[in-house]
Amino acid sequence: MRGYISLLFFCLAAASYGSLANEFNRDDKFGPLQHHTQSPLHSSSLSPQLRSSLLSNSEFYISSVIGSVWANTNTYQLDYYQNQFVIGSNWQVNDDWRLDVNYRWNYAGNNRLDGPTIYFHDIFNIDQNGRDRVDKDRFIIDMPDYGIHLDNFKGQSLSHTFTSYVQYQLYKERVMGISVGGPLHYSDTKHGILDTPRLEQGLQVNFSLRERSYAMDASLALTLRKHSSTFQHIPYRESSFSLALGYRYYIGNAHTLLTQFSIHQGITNDESELSKPINEFTLGYRFTCQRTAVEFFITENMFNADNSTDIALGLNVRYLYNQD
Repeated sequence: MRGYISLLFFCLAAASYGSLANEFNRDDKFGPLQHHTQSPLHSSSLSPQLRSSLLSNSEFYISSVIGSVWANTNTYQLDYYQNQFVIGSNWQVNDDWRLDVNYRWNYAGNNRLDGPTIYFHDIFNIDQNGRDRVDKDRFIIDMPDYGIHLDNFKGQSLSHTFTSYVQYQLYKERVMGISVGGPLHYSDTKHGILDTPRLEQGLQVNFSLRERSYAMDASLALTLRKHSSTFQHIPYRESSFSLALGYRYYIGNAHTLLTQFSIHQGITNDESELSKPINEFTLGYRFTCQRTAVEFFITENMFNADNSTDIALGLNVRYLYNQD
C-alpha cells in the first residue's frame, strides 16, 4: 500500500506543477486516453472504455501497448508478455450519434519488461509478488483446474477482436454532457491461443464535465457474454459491470496530464482470483499539435496482483480528419 501512496503522491505533484500554468478555456478535441484494460482475459474480451460525452470530432487512431503479465496463486500461474495493437476510427455522424469501430490484436512477443517492472516496483516500494524469484522472459499459462497448460508460446497470437460502439447523446451543453452507448464485440477464436467468448455486447452510460483548465469523465457499463467455445472449463460470468473514472488537466496550450482509474468485475464465476474485481490505475501525458495528438501512458494494477497485467506501457497516435 505504501507503494501506491508514493505513486499517487507523484501524480499529485505533477498536477500541482500544472497549476502554475495559465488556465485555458479550451475545446477538448480528444477526450480520455485511447485505452483498454490489460487484464489477461478482459484484454481479449469486450472491455468497455472510458468515453466522453462532449466530443464532436471524427478521428483515426492507432495504439500500441506492451505489458507484463504475472499472476501466481494456488490455482494458476500466468507469466508471459502481452503486446497489443489497435487501429480504429471514431465518426461523429451528426449532433446526436457517434460511431467507433476498431480492430485489436494481442500477441505474445518478448518485450523484456520483467527487468524494468521489478525496478519500477522497487522505486515505489510495491511488492514483487514473487516475480523476482523466477526466471525472466518466460511464457507460461498453467491453469490445472481449468485443464489448460501452455508454455513456450512466444511469438504466437493471443487474440484477434473486432469492436463496434454506437453512442447517442442524451444531453449536452458547453461544459457538461450525458450519453448512452452500446458496444458489440466479436472474437476470432480460430486464430489465437486465448479463446474468449466469441460474441459479446453491452450497454454503458457516460458523463462528462469540462471546466477552464480540467475535464472529468465517468462511464458505467454492463457487459453480456456467452460461454467460451474452447476453454469450456473456465466458468465465465454471463454478465459483468465496470466503472471508469478519468481526470485531465491542461498544462499550457499543447500539454495535458491524464489520470484514469477503472474497476472491472471479475470475468469468472468461481472462487479464483480471476473472479475478484480488477483495479487499474493509468497515468498519461498527451502532446497536441493542431489535428494530431500523441499520448504516452503507464498502467499499473492495484490491490490484487493476480488478476491483471502487472504493468503496461502504451503509445497512441490520434488524428482528427473532421472537426468543428
